[in-house]
Amino acid sequence: MGKHMKDKEYLLAVKTYLTRYYSSELVSIILFGSLADNQGDQTHSTDVDLLIIIKDTCPIPIFNKINRELLGIEAQFKPTKNSFYDLFRKGLQNATGMFINLFICRHSDFTTRNFTGVFGVNPLMAFLFAPKTSVWISLQQRHKIIWGEEIFAGSKEDASMQFSDVLRSFSMNLLLSLGAISLSFIMSSMTQFAMEAVKWSLFTWKNYSNLPNTSLPMICSEYARNASTSEKRLLSAFLNFRQTQKPDNFLLLLAPLFIFSLHHKIMQLLKVKS
Repeated sequence: MGKHMKDKEYLLAVKTYLTRYYSSELVSIILFGSLADNQGDQTHSTDVDLLIIIKDTCPIPIFNKINRELLGIEAQFKPTKNSFYDLFRKGLQNATGMFINLFICRHSDFTTRNFTGVFGVNPLMAFLFAPKTSVWISLQQRHKIIWGEEIFAGSKEDASMQFSDVLRSFSMNLLLSLGAISLSFIMSSMTQFAMEAVKWSLFTWKNYSNLPNTSLPMICSEYARNASTSEKRLLSAFLNFRQTQKPDNFLLLLAPLFIFSLHHKIMQLLKVKS
């Protein structure tokens, strides 16, 4: 069975379960990320990213039951292993929210932009490293309502990226890319982590630059207009990895330098504006 067929079946299973048993507790089912951008047929690295918003009146035991059963549905379609790589990935998920396919939160957490409440990340990690403004802008621009209310109706995107958002983005993505290099000596499949670091750095640049297009190939094309030769080569390797998922040492090793260069450009522009 093809990946995209599995994705459709997974989406249908989640929607059917929630609307059949818990429609009275449900506000919205939201698909976000590349699939919401209709990029799902363009890359093999795309995962199904879902945000389930539950009413504030939902009792805690019911909320927890929904969460457990949704994770059970996910496990049927996306089984995990107990290798060191998978355990490391799970630890990173819990700390940062990266690589998680399904989030469940209460309505008030979403409307107040309670980052920890929505994405279930470690509060200290969120405070130190989460580029919150960039994440919210990306979520608003790259989502599709599968069921329920248009949760962004009437709301506006943040007007601009702040220095603190850029600094958090730099710290998070640089640490992730350096960690990928360090762990590549004991695990061979670390290019995925470098790709995520480059991806979220590009989104920070896009959101700072107020670019209207959310397609990663288009964002790469825009960034490449004023990029060095090595940056252009890395962007090509980045897009190629999203297609093939084949380990790429060039992308792995050069990602930290690219992330430094990208954020340095943003910070220089911020200084000019201030």
